[in-house]
Amino acid sequence: MPIRIFSVPAADFQYALHCMDISDLIALSLCSKRTKNLVKSSNRKIDPISAQIDENIIQLKINRMLQFVLREDYSSIELHLRDGIQIWRKPGFTQRDFIAHFLSISRCSIIPELRISNVCPIPYLDTVKNIIPKSDTLVISENCSPELTKSAVLKLGSIARLVKVDNNPFNNTNHHISEFLTLNLNYLIFNTWRSRFNLQLSDLLMANCKYLTIDSAVITERNLNRFLKLWMKGNHTFYRLKMIELFFQWDQMNYEDVLRGIKFQIVDHKRRLTRADGKEVLVTSTNLMPIPILSLPGKNLQYALNCLSVGDLIAFSLCSKRTKHLAKSSNRKIESICADFDTCSSIIIQHLDEELFFDFGDSWADLERGNGIEIWRKREFAHSDWIPHLLHIFNDPVIRVLSIKDVSLAYLDTIKRIIPRCNRLEISENCSDDVAKMAFLKLSPIAVKEVEVYKNIFDKENDVSKALTLNLESVIFCDYKNPLELNSDDLLMNNIANLIIHKVNITGKELNRFLKLWMKGNHSFYRPKNIELVLEKATKREEVLRGVKYQVVDYKHQLKRADGKVLLISIGWRCVVFQFQ
Repeated sequence: MPIRIFSVPAADFQYALHCMDISDLIALSLCSKRTKNLVKSSNRKIDPISAQIDENIIQLKINRMLQFVLREDYSSIELHLRDGIQIWRKPGFTQRDFIAHFLSISRCSIIPELRISNVCPIPYLDTVKNIIPKSDTLVISENCSPELTKSAVLKLGSIARLVKVDNNPFNNTNHHISEFLTLNLNYLIFNTWRSRFNLQLSDLLMANCKYLTIDSAVITERNLNRFLKLWMKGNHTFYRLKMIELFFQWDQMNYEDVLRGIKFQIVDHKRRLTRADGKEVLVTSTNLMPIPILSLPGKNLQYALNCLSVGDLIAFSLCSKRTKHLAKSSNRKIESICADFDTCSSIIIQHLDEELFFDFGDSWADLERGNGIEIWRKREFAHSDWIPHLLHIFNDPVIRVLSIKDVSLAYLDTIKRIIPRCNRLEISENCSDDVAKMAFLKLSPIAVKEVEVYKNIFDKENDVSKALTLNLESVIFCDYKNPLELNSDDLLMNNIANLIIHKVNITGKELNRFLKLWMKGNHSFYRPKNIELVLEKATKREEVLRGVKYQVVDYKHQLKRADGKVLLISIGWRCVVFQFQ
């Protein structure tokens, strides 16, 4: 039944705030100044908010399941959830007020990421600058027009720590890259491999940002050489740049021509130039002229392998058994390998700023690494050989994320054979019912940390119990359209250490029965540590706790068995959380 939340004692009110999900907490904060301050003082953690500008709309994303849409000249906000859209109204509030409100209750002063899309009108950028105080990263999307890109950088670059431009606004236009390089920015990244960025000597001399990265740069060795010589002569002159990173995808760069006539020392495989005033610059190049690499002495070969990008190292490893062994012995470490099995099998490799996308089949692989699609062929390779090869050369037996989408039942056995372990298994809502269920039963044992299932895979009463008895670390079942049916016996048989179900049909009576049976189970082993249930229908706290002795500790209900085992329960309107200690 509805309660007068402000009339409850302070401890109970604080407990109620801690039981709310984030969207309900934000809704409460918008009711009045008092509720805003109460939410802020609750110290609930709210994830950072990213923003995307689309037409005259600002999309705010808190997490993958919680997004808000702010429309210009409307005192309302749309909340987009997996199960529908809610419209909230706050008379007198503008887009600026809503953003300031979100930043205030989340105790943040900046938007982590501000993304500009192609449909954003140029005049609206002035409004964006007025309503968003600061952003850590400004991203200009790949499909933005040259005029929009230029205006976005000029108008919004000053509010961002890092400006990332995902297109080339200087192709076939009257604009020149120097218009951006002379801006007083911290980090400026031109991040596209699809076209060239033509650079002149004057561009480097006039650059005023601290850190500059340009993909697909085009500049002659002579101009780079002149730049270094002029820098060497510029004693006691101020030069703001701390680092320039240029990638040459189109032409080979001759290292000797770049450093011709310049004195340097080799320090940690880098060339160190020192001016008379003591200022230094380190020059590193990984784009060398072609050499017979396998004929190099051992140390030089190792150095050459260390200079290769991840993509080039993989290509090198595919040449022969010897190159495969050399790539493996180089001990190159990468951040992650993810595998996605859909109508086409894919691999995503991430390391620092490098991201590689492989689509593979029998004897072929398509590689996308930012500069178009490369087609690789390895005649003796079968479809199932690519992933073991990558895991082998990087000395990493664990796939970070294994995603199962539209695959055949028969291919699940192949996946289990070629992937020994993964940190997280994701089973998509796009899977057929049979594939989703079988993927969970066959592949969940190889998931070291977590299994996420985005559809209801249970169609029989015993299916739920069978799944919950598996010895798994963490499982999330998430299906808002087709909630899972659950009873007290299923919870008692659960063997998953951390279980989350969104959404579930279970009555307060069944939850109460579960608690009473758990209380009676002295000295019996119960593996779960946490169970979180998001309910399809609201339940009453009184019904769940009826006839059960408890104490209130830190806004939670504490149950203690005769054998000393402790259970903490948090009960919200449509959420129940069990923590076993």
